[in-house]
Amino acid sequence: MSIFGLFPGLDVPGFPRVLGFDAAFVQGWVIQLVNTAVLVLALGFILYKPVLNFIKSRTARIQQQVDEATQNLAESDVLKKEYEAKIKNIDAERDEILEAARIRAREKEAQIIADGHEEAELLLSRARLEIERELEKAKDDMKTEMIELSTLMAGLFIEKSIDPAIQNQVVEETLKDLEEEVSWQM
Repeated sequence: MSIFGLFPGLDVPGFPRVLGFDAAFVQGWVIQLVNTAVLVLALGFILYKPVLNFIKSRTARIQQQVDEATQNLAESDVLKKEYEAKIKNIDAERDEILEAARIRAREKEAQIIADGHEEAELLLSRARLEIERELEKAKDDMKTEMIELSTLMAGLFIEKSIDPAIQNQVVEETLKDLEEEVSWQM
């Protein structure tokens, strides 16, 4: 026996032969190698293209998902920057809106005051006109009363024309009554 059955000329007593290269062993190995090669070639021929196509499609899908994720990340970064810019500008926009509202309120206030002044002037002019009308009416009424008083006085003069002292007294009373009415109406 050889050492461990590998080297036929070197047999060691007490050690069994582990591996021997006889003709049947080599023939079995060659048949097994040929079968394995045929199986590998057949499976490679049958499965190579489908597996390769599956791997390519899987790689393409993964690459597409990576591209979409990259694009979404870029879009989210842009949106985030826009949002942050809007947040920074929100105080300025708020101040602009408040200032515009204040300006509109001041303009409205000025318009209301101007309208109030116009209305007050209109009411004042109407009141003055009404006072003038009432004054004219009072003057007309006073003239009418003076005419009536003159007529009455003339009648009294005629009745009492005989006595001049009585005439003077009637004239003074009439003038006194006339002065009281004029001072009362003004």
